[in-house]
Amino acid sequence: MLLKDTPIRQKLMLIILMTSGTVLLLTGAAFFTSVFFSFRQTAVQQLSTLAEVTAVNSTASLAFQNQDDAREVLSGLKVERHIVAAALYDKDGKLFVSYPGNLAVEDLPAVSGNNGFHFDSGYLVGFQPVVQNGKRLGTLYLKSDLEVMNEQFRLYGEIAAAIVAICFLFAYLLSVTLQKKISQPILALAETARAVSDHRDYSVRAAKLGNDELGLLTDAFNQMLARIQEQNQSLERLAAIVESSDDAIISKTLDGIVTSWNPGAEKLFGYSAAEVVGKHMRMMFPPERVNEESEILKRIGRGESVEHFETVRIRKDGRRIDVSVAHSPITDNQGKIIGASKIARDITARKETEARLRQSEIRYRMLFDTLIEGFCVIEIVLDAAGRPLDYLFLETNPAFEKQTGLHNAQGKRMREIAPDHEAYWFEIYGEIARTGEPRHFENEAKALGRFYDVHAYRVGGPESRRVAILFNDITERKRAEAEVRKLNAELEQRVAQRTAQLEVSNKELEAFSYSVSHDLRAPLRHIDGFVKLLDKQINGAVDDRSRRYLDIIADSAKRMGALIDDLLVFSRMGRAEMRRAKINARALVDEVIASLETEMQGRRISWKIDKLPEIEADAAMLRQVWANLIGNAVKYSRQRDPAEIEIGCTQENEEYVFYVRDNGVGFDMQYAHKLFGVFQRLHRAEEFEGTGIGLANVQRIVHRHGGRVWAQSKLNEGATFYFSLPVLRRDLEGTAETTTTTTNEHHGTPETHPVG
Repeated sequence: MLLKDTPIRQKLMLIILMTSGTVLLLTGAAFFTSVFFSFRQTAVQQLSTLAEVTAVNSTASLAFQNQDDAREVLSGLKVERHIVAAALYDKDGKLFVSYPGNLAVEDLPAVSGNNGFHFDSGYLVGFQPVVQNGKRLGTLYLKSDLEVMNEQFRLYGEIAAAIVAICFLFAYLLSVTLQKKISQPILALAETARAVSDHRDYSVRAAKLGNDELGLLTDAFNQMLARIQEQNQSLERLAAIVESSDDAIISKTLDGIVTSWNPGAEKLFGYSAAEVVGKHMRMMFPPERVNEESEILKRIGRGESVEHFETVRIRKDGRRIDVSVAHSPITDNQGKIIGASKIARDITARKETEARLRQSEIRYRMLFDTLIEGFCVIEIVLDAAGRPLDYLFLETNPAFEKQTGLHNAQGKRMREIAPDHEAYWFEIYGEIARTGEPRHFENEAKALGRFYDVHAYRVGGPESRRVAILFNDITERKRAEAEVRKLNAELEQRVAQRTAQLEVSNKELEAFSYSVSHDLRAPLRHIDGFVKLLDKQINGAVDDRSRRYLDIIADSAKRMGALIDDLLVFSRMGRAEMRRAKINARALVDEVIASLETEMQGRRISWKIDKLPEIEADAAMLRQVWANLIGNAVKYSRQRDPAEIEIGCTQENEEYVFYVRDNGVGFDMQYAHKLFGVFQRLHRAEEFEGTGIGLANVQRIVHRHGGRVWAQSKLNEGATFYFSLPVLRRDLEGTAETTTTTTNEHHGTPETHPVG
């Protein structure tokens, strides 16, 4: 780093001087190292020899535990001025004697150590066993300083420093002279390189100043420029491909660190290059797949390519995606593998499609195996002239075998399993395969005595000769149809007979009705007429009781006439032909209310009428229903001021439910079963007039329309009468509309005012 910006001339001088100095220093260091280790080895050998001699001389002292003799032996070490401490330890490792005598006990090891000598803190120390006849008597400890070796090193250092200074001066003078020979062509080459670098123009070439190594360097530099020019063009093309690729193209080190990241990778994974480069690819791995990367990089490190395999990765937004990945090694100029390149493609849509196809296949197979209809796929076999000759069963389902009795047909030809099969069926199925037009027909298998309902259609394109056949055994249906035809013929005969009988009965009933109407009315007219004649004859000369008797006779005759009229209406309602038409129910209700004007004279009645639907019914009959229900509501609310009558409709399932609700006298629900019977009344005639046939008429009309009729009430709390009609045309529409109608006492006309 110190020479980074130094000019080449100075750099060469410094290099020569540093090289020379380095060589001298290394030589001196090698010399000093050799001397150092030689001195150390010699010192160890000398001290070891001295220890062996001293140990031999100490055997008797230790054997007889004579400390005086031991001190005398150790005192002989004073001739060795480099020995600074010595000691003898007995066989138990305890200190026996020490040298010199004034040596403190703490300066010596407390017990003997391992045998041998070593350098420790500027001293050479060690232990020598004291042995006699193979028996260890104790241990000798010696400690020597290194003063002699240090003096020698100082002398050698002074000599070496003088030699280095002289050599360094000579190297400086030589470098000043020689650097010019090298720096001039290098400077010329540097100028060319600078020009290439500044202008990115790889077409320039450096001037060659000689045929020496620098000349060869110039030639090599020019050749390098040519190769760089070619590679630059290739890299530009490659970069354009990488940048424009929809696939993720990534490079990474053998440790998994991302080094490059193209726009396709950014689009696929959601990370920008700045967010990923320099980080580990593991950040995009789901937890259960973190080991994939290490296995891939191991294979890449061995020089293997990892072909396309499918896996799962995690985008920046946390969404999992299915990808197809391929890896290949990246090598340097020497062929050394330095990283891995990766190409990844999003296959999520394809995987979803495959999953849907698998599910479709599972559902198809489930449907195929559980289908109650027989199903097979055949392939038409043609003769040499291209005419249908036979067909091959490609696939059959279990129901095929059950309905045909042909077992193990799959993979076989029809003639192989049924040689007598009619040839015209080959023509029929061949025509379906040729034209692609599906066919639906009934097939009678005479040999089996069975009938089949068949749907056949071509499978595949125009060149396909495959036909799918879906069929069902309809033998029982055909037999049932024949039986039904037979029964229908018998039934038609019986219906004709019954119709004739009904026509006769209807004529007789009409005659009876006419007779009732004519024969019963005549006596009633006579009774009414003679009562009037009698009243005129006596001219008021009767008492009150007789007058009351005459009034009862007249009223009874009138009531009997009304009963006859209602009974005839009831009879006609059961026999009259229904003429259905689209009817506006609200208009019909308004018409009925207007017809009750005289009965509402002088009364206050509040009407709440919901918007009613258009229905299909017999208008005359339905008018009779509304007339009876609304008339009853008006009649039985006579004691209320104001009377409240509500008319509405709801739709429940497939029927309209109409209702008429009042706040009148009501009735006891325990007698509700009598409401719709003929001549059934829940109130006395003195309280409310009537014949007891009106609700029976309502029930008969509603039943003829396919509906129901019922009522709910509490005594003195009003009543609600319901009837239903089937929905035949359209659903109920509209919202509720509430009005109040008050009868004008002076003019007798209804006035309608919105309420609320």
